[in-house]
Formats: sequence, structure tokens, C-alpha cells
Amino acid sequence: MIGNRLYLLRKAAGLSQAELGDMLSVSHHTISAYEKEKSDPSDATKVWLARFFGVSVDYLMGLSDERYPGYAAASSDVLLLPPYGAIMEPAQGAGPPPLPQTLPQNPSEKRSLPMKALLILLLVLAVLFLLLLLLLRPDPSARKKMAPFVGRRYAHRGLHCAQDGIPENSLPAFRRAVEAGYGIELDLHLTTDGRLVVFHDDTLDRVCGVTGRVDEKSYAELQQLRLLGTEERIPLFSEVLDIVAGKIPMIVEVKYQKNYPALCEKMMSQLRDYTGPYCVESFHPQVILWMKNHAPAVARGLLSDRYTEGEGNMTRLTPATWASQQLLFNWLTAPDFIAYNYLTAPRTRTLSLIRKVWHAPCVAWTVRDESKEPLALARFDAVIFERYRPAPRITP
Repeated sequence: MIGNRLYLLRKAAGLSQAELGDMLSVSHHTISAYEKEKSDPSDATKVWLARFFGVSVDYLMGLSDERYPGYAAASSDVLLLPPYGAIMEPAQGAGPPPLPQTLPQNPSEKRSLPMKALLILLLVLAVLFLLLLLLLRPDPSARKKMAPFVGRRYAHRGLHCAQDGIPENSLPAFRRAVEAGYGIELDLHLTTDGRLVVFHDDTLDRVCGVTGRVDEKSYAELQQLRLLGTEERIPLFSEVLDIVAGKIPMIVEVKYQKNYPALCEKMMSQLRDYTGPYCVESFHPQVILWMKNHAPAVARGLLSDRYTEGEGNMTRLTPATWASQQLLFNWLTAPDFIAYNYLTAPRTRTLSLIRKVWHAPCVAWTVRDESKEPLALARFDAVIFERYRPAPRITP
């Protein structure tokens, strides 16, 4: 009777012949032989089986059928067993150490646990990756809005040249850029008396040789200063617009200052009747958010860099600065383009994702060596340059 009893007990435990064989270190053929009563287990095996299933050796071997008549008559499909460990008293005698008197876990379930954990991990990673893609998504109409600006080269702060006495962000520099057919990139500050001036640095030290911040000076005070030792003065934005007159595209960088809303409002009031192509960029997400909310039709771009490696001269990153360099404010600002330092761009994976997944237009800054321009063109749709004279348009 061991064959019938062993079969029924194995089925109740949810074990296959191979799984029970693995526990006994024998083949499933051996278990099959036991169940078909073609082979008799050793005494030690009988003791192990009895303790494993929580029955006595006598019961396992088919003795005392009258005590449990249901077992002898049970089929392979219907099995009525009392709880494990309560069938009969534990077997006595020598043998392996007592096993827990509970139903053992199915080995196939044990083997499936690592696979389930791996699948859960992969699912979590997939959700996080999709979330990252949503965080990086640019404005859906980005490529349409940026169509007039891609495929071109932009003279950084105008087509300036120190040897020729033409300083950066000066009227002669912008005039030369227009005559050469280049787009231009320029920078805006707001003076204390509400005038928009074109100047790059936050302070006056490098370009004008005096201390002080641009946004702490009036326009009259700034007119007393000269650019890089020349006779050129800091120009007004309106003067630059008169020179450009819609002939070439402009990239206007808004310099961040505490009263940036007033700066943006002044800029848009001057551009309201301007008919030429222009887009706006800034390093600060709040400026881009202002443009999104107040001038959504104007193409807006986020400037960024790997600040401890590039031109930011930073020694450490704040969480906000790190998020900005990784372009993680895109979900909030929905930029139409990304302007990034072309030298640090290859190490910024999020920028690559934006290019490959969302096909966002990207502008390279600032290429100062013509031999390195191919590096920029490999990743960017437009180039801001200085110190050399390339063709105005980028050819495929």
C-alpha cells in the first residue's frame, strides 16, 4: 500500500515526482517505482517520508487501514486528509532530525521568487524611466516654432573682434553680423530706471573696468562707461532692434535678476511690434516659466551646462542647479529648445534622451575653434560661435 499512500500524500503536498525526488536526492523514476510498488524504500527513507508528511511509518506502509479507511479508497482527484501532523503520532526510532510539521513550500514556488522579484524590479525601473521621459519632454510644438532658427550660425554677442576695436555686445558688432548674414546672440539687463541694455556680465569689472552690478545702475550712469577700452558705449536693446530690423534671426538671453518679471515685461513690450524672427533663452527656469505663461507663442529655450565642469566656475552643485543641468525642469517650463555647452553635452545623458526620444531642437554654445565645430554639429541643430568666420548657414 505504500504506492497508493505515497501518491496521495505527495499530491496533497503539491509535489511532483521530480520535486520529491530532489528532496531525497533520487530520480523521479525512483519515486515512480515506489508509487507503483516496483521498489521498496529503505528503512531510513521510510522514516524520512513518514516524518516529512507527518504520519507514522505504519500508516505510510499501509498498515491499520481500518483506522483511516478514506485513504485506501481515495482517488487521485479527490483526497480528504486531516491536517498535516495530525494524521498519526510521529514515527519513533532512528533517522534524520525531525522536520517541521507543516506543509513544505513547493520548490517550484521557491524557484519562482527570484524571478518575481526581478520582474517587479524591471517594472519599477520601466515606470521610473517613463517618468523621466515625461520630465524631460519639451513643448509639443517645439520643432515648428524653432524652424526659423535651426540650421544657422549665430555670432556670439555680435561679430566682435578685439583686434579691430569692435567690442562684444556693441552696435558695430551687431551691424557686422547683420552684414555678414549671421544670426546674433545677445544679452539683456534692466537698469534701475527701467531701460533695457545689451550687456553680458552681471558686473561691470571685466568689460568696463569699474566695480558694480549692471542692474544697480541707471542708464545715465552706464552711458558714462566704455566697452573694453574703446569709444563704444553699452547699447539699448531698442538700438539693436533698429540695426537688425528683421534681417536675421536673434537669440535673446535674459540675464537673471531679482526683478526678472519686469525685465521680461519690458522686453516683450519692445518686441510686440517687431516683425523679425527671435527666440528667448535663459539659464534660470523661472524666466522660461514666465515666457511660457505670458508669451507662449514665442520660442523659449533653457540654457544649461555641467556647471562644475564647464564655464560656470562652480565648485559644488545645489539640488536645484543639479536638476537644471540635467534638464529636469522641462516638465515645468516646456522649453522649445535646449542651449547647452557643446563640450560638456556628451556627458549629459538626459540631453541625449531629449534628442533621441523627443527630437527637441538644440543649440550649441559657444564654439570658439572652427576645428571643433563638427563636434557641435554632431549633436546640435544650430551653433553659437565667435573668433572665426564660418558660413552663415549649416549645410547637411
